[in-house]
Amino acid sequence: MDLARMFDYAVERSPNETAFIDGERHYSYKEIKSSVNFVAASLYRLGIKKGDRIAILLRNRMEAIVLFWATQKLGAVFSPINIMQTKEIIHYCINDLDAKMIVFEKTTEYLIERGKIDYRPLFITIDGKSDITYSELLQGNEYDFNHITVHENDLSIILYTSGTTGIPKGVPRTHLNEYSSTLAYVFHCRYEWMDTSLGVIPLHHTMGIRSLLSMFLLNGTTILLKNFDPNEACQLIQDQKVTCVYLFPSMYHEIVSLTDIKKYDFERLRVISYAGAPMTNRLIQKCQEVLNPAHFINQYGSTEIFTHTICQEIIHKPGCAGKPGIHQKIKVIEADASRSKSEEDVVPNGVIGEVIVSMDSPEAFRGYWNKPEVTKKSVKNGWYYTGDLGYKDETGDIYVIGRIDEMILHAGENIFPLEVENILLEHPKVKEAMIRGEDDERWGQIVVAYIVSKDELLTAGELDIFCKSHSMLSNFKRPRKYIFKSSLPETTSGKPSYKQVPSK
Repeated sequence: MDLARMFDYAVERSPNETAFIDGERHYSYKEIKSSVNFVAASLYRLGIKKGDRIAILLRNRMEAIVLFWATQKLGAVFSPINIMQTKEIIHYCINDLDAKMIVFEKTTEYLIERGKIDYRPLFITIDGKSDITYSELLQGNEYDFNHITVHENDLSIILYTSGTTGIPKGVPRTHLNEYSSTLAYVFHCRYEWMDTSLGVIPLHHTMGIRSLLSMFLLNGTTILLKNFDPNEACQLIQDQKVTCVYLFPSMYHEIVSLTDIKKYDFERLRVISYAGAPMTNRLIQKCQEVLNPAHFINQYGSTEIFTHTICQEIIHKPGCAGKPGIHQKIKVIEADASRSKSEEDVVPNGVIGEVIVSMDSPEAFRGYWNKPEVTKKSVKNGWYYTGDLGYKDETGDIYVIGRIDEMILHAGENIFPLEVENILLEHPKVKEAMIRGEDDERWGQIVVAYIVSKDELLTAGELDIFCKSHSMLSNFKRPRKYIFKSSLPETTSGKPSYKQVPSK
């Protein structure tokens, strides 16, 4: 199945149902199809062919949705770029793509310096002046492109990793990758026909693409939010009778931390799911209390292979990533940053190692864009090396506890930040906690805790006593230094940004 056919089938099933809500505007499926066909025809007349990359610098708005589907109709490649990154990284992505066309809006135009682009693409603006405007794309014969045949193994999108550990990597994904990932997500998260969801995760993130495609597959309704605001999100969940949401943990944290959260009605909210970062035990409990969903789901995956594992019972097993998805096979092997271990070096249940995922899955990419050497380091003998550290419990459920490059080596012992962070978050005066290693002449590395406190009177001594007396924290794992901060940095996916915290 290719996405162009998926689109047409959805429109044929429910042409008059509401597909998207963008502010005060409601768009039916047949209205979306008309706009998509006009834009696809215009792109075709402008010379866009199968395989051409279109760089997108847009927030979540209706025009971005139409452009996504228009590129799928043409067999072109939709390439959304994270507009929260630096200009240097954005220009790197544009040049790496060799994009034939760049689409932007007024709020993102400043990110483009044409002198830093190695060639001359076509520039299209949504709400300003450029080579062509979006409104001009809506003019013409909407059926000019209908002879184009799209295959399931043609590229659909290229997404770029966040780049917190270096230069971003382009991840090409086919129509089959995206369709299979969407089917798996709908099944795993117990979505239902004609559900309603929020479209707030940016389309440069695999979670944003999945939110879009899952609702379209089910003839559901997507409510677009250009920017996340917890009050606005709650109001929309209540007023639009939202049934399912897929958010970063940081977004849930903002929602349940609202002082007036009890004024909102979440009665129709049946499913809440999350990915992109771990969720603390405290936040899991708070989400269950406040939102009270029938299903609370942790989806562990990656841009490269959308689903790794799924936990549909997170409230009963906090921190659990669950069992392999319907298309997946998972192993935990001996952890080695040099990647010298193979898929045969499996560790017993309960032992921490690196999580690897079989590439024999319709959800799996086939290698990084323009980076064969990087691909060789991450894909070996048909297995994708995630770089995630985790273990299997006695039931076969996976627990992910951190990254290989975040592992702290203290006097020959391995220490994993997440387990110490969860202990610190049990202290009633701790709001946020981040653990990292600091080089030490005697011990190799020591554990350093960065703390955002709820009480300005909280001291390092009080926290040290708490850690020393905690039954679940070995003494060698306790922090040897505490640094109090007003806030902690995060990536755009809501993950703790260890790379941005100064060591001293």
